Amino acid sequence: LSCDVPVIEHGSVLGGRQQYRENEVLNFKCDPSHKRTDDRQSRCMKVGTGAEWIPTPGCKLIQCVLTPLPGTTYRPPNRNLFLPREKLQVICGDRDYILDHKKTTAQVTCKEDGEWNINPVCLEVKCSNYLPNENLYQNVWTGENNKLGNTVRYSCRRNYRRPDGVTHATCTRDGWTPKPLCQSLSCQKPNLENAKITGGEKWSYKNGDEVTYRCLKGAQTSFTATCDQGTWTGNSGCSGVRPCTKPEIPNGFSVDPINNTLYYSCNEGYKLSTKGWWGET
Repeated sequence: LSCDVPVIEHGSVLGGRQQYRENEVLNFKCDPSHKRTDDRQSRCMKVGTGAEWIPTPGCKLIQCVLTPLPGTTYRPPNRNLFLPREKLQVICGDRDYILDHKKTTAQVTCKEDGEWNINPVCLEVKCSNYLPNENLYQNVWTGENNKLGNTVRYSCRRNYRRPDGVTHATCTRDGWTPKPLCQSLSCQKPNLENAKITGGEKWSYKNGDEVTYRCLKGAQTSFTATCDQGTWTGNSGCSGVRPCTKPEIPNGFSVDPINNTLYYSCNEGYKLSTKGWWGET
């Protein structure tokens, strides 16, 4: 049994042989801008009482194939075959995405090998099947209720609460919101500008805990702040009186301030407007 050398449109057989024995492989190449119709090797195979090339050797024009999907818009429209370097704009429907959940449109390009550089397919936006376990009272399975706009009821564990007005988590293009689902009722150590904590100092505070502090500037008044559902209330704040900087004294000099008082004197050949060697301010 033998196979004759085939005539391949847009291609040529290599080697110059005219016949091939059973099980021998055909070596051929395609013309520029064409590729093999089948990636498998063509082999001379027994078929009935004769022999044929399996699969049939052939070459086809390199093109990218588009399979239009309902709900997706394509520009240019009404085409499903594209040559290398040709571009296609893909516009997804309101509930779909391409590349990532926030992208609803993309420009794709047909590559030299007949493949798209980006898969021109829009997918439906879906959130995770479980709510993020961010201090939830228990794990919440969303099942099929995880599509864009779907809501799921949830509860928070002790010392945490849902944001004001929120009863359900909502599936959005950013995932499940709000973020975080549960807010801490405890407070971190307050950062009080121009103040010093004088009572109740610690690193973390429960709801209702208080801290007292004294202002370091001005009247040095004392205040009390209360941890109220994760935020500090009653914090009147201390005025930020700017400290004076050491001035430049023409024809004179000064020493470091003592108790907020600056002492200065004059260079040789100069004198103070008041009696004495030192002035103060």
